[in-house]
Amino acid sequence: LHEDGKMGEDEWRRYCALYDAFLRSPAGSPPDVLIYLDASSTEVARRIRARGRRAEQRVEPAYFMAVHRRYDAWAAAYDLSPIVRLDVVQHDVRRDPYAVVQIAEHLRRVVGPEFDICLAEAQERRTAARRTKVPFPPVLTRAGVR
Repeated sequence: LHEDGKMGEDEWRRYCALYDAFLRSPAGSPPDVLIYLDASSTEVARRIRARGRRAEQRVEPAYFMAVHRRYDAWAAAYDLSPIVRLDVVQHDVRRDPYAVVQIAEHLRRVVGPEFDICLAEAQERRTAARRTKVPFPPVLTRAGVR
């Protein structure tokens, strides 16, 4: 919004200050590892079109490309925790069930032995969420899943 001139400088500075304060607060503490699902802007636009949401069909591809560039820039500047970029074309879990195993092995190398404990806790929470029909937003940390 700011880059497109739809948000003034003062508003942008307040937004950035609020965002920074949130990330550095206990409620917004960063994860031990950030998993960034990566794909080319062309692939992202293709997948958005393929899912067929009517409102998204009217959005110009240039918009998706601009958003993609901004996410890439954000990920490149992210320094609050290690970042693991996963190419969603290379690791396409919809087409290749083995991709989940590859992703888990990669995360195990990055996170270390705690990964298996965190994964077990995440699976327990997911099962509990399915029983209660509560949405499940997992966040993997060395202290477990929150």
